[in-house]
Amino acid sequence: MVENLVIIPTRSRPANARRAVESLQKNSAISDIVLGLDEDDEINYPRLDGVMYEVYERKMMVATLNKIAVKYADRYNFITFLGDDNIVHTEKWDVILSNTLKIVGGGLTYGDDQLQGRKIPTSVMMSSEIVRCLGYMVPPTFTHLWADNFWKKLGERLGRLYYNPKVNWEHLHYVNNKAKKDALYAEVNSDEMYKKDREAYLQYCIDQLDSDIEKLQKELKW
Repeated sequence: MVENLVIIPTRSRPANARRAVESLQKNSAISDIVLGLDEDDEINYPRLDGVMYEVYERKMMVATLNKIAVKYADRYNFITFLGDDNIVHTEKWDVILSNTLKIVGGGLTYGDDQLQGRKIPTSVMMSSEIVRCLGYMVPPTFTHLWADNFWKKLGERLGRLYYNPKVNWEHLHYVNNKAKKDALYAEVNSDEMYKKDREAYLQYCIDQLDSDIEKLQKELKW
């Protein structure tokens, strides 16, 4: 039974996307995969068997992730974000993580990315009901960064954030010398982007976090 959707927003990295997909197809048991592409870049992505595709005008990673998550949230019990620079090494990783959420009745969970570990969920699996309730997977005021800070804050405030070091979904990033710093990394990890998304995160925490927590607790009986 397919219960989980893995969303991989990707741009200018078809080889990375193929590598991530192959690792998922080898190690997943209950997951479908969808790649989120930009209209001006989709031609660079050969279509892979067993993979769904969503193509949008470029609005950056968070907008693409949210569009796909909202579109599919009614069809799956769980939604997972994975970067195109991740490789999943753990067999039945999706069963392991989703079983935790089934036992506790919902929330957010993440594995070991071999970079941040327990510190922060750079990738995450969440109950689809969170997306349905809030209308997004990441606050739409974010562009690319600080989504992981949001997932951590949301999960901790709900008392429903679960780390599982048995799941290895390795993050091959330039900061840990597992990838080259390409043009996309330079764009989305710039000082300007960091400042912009940090401000969006801090403003969200002031303006909306409490109401989102209250809404989830009330509607989901958490």
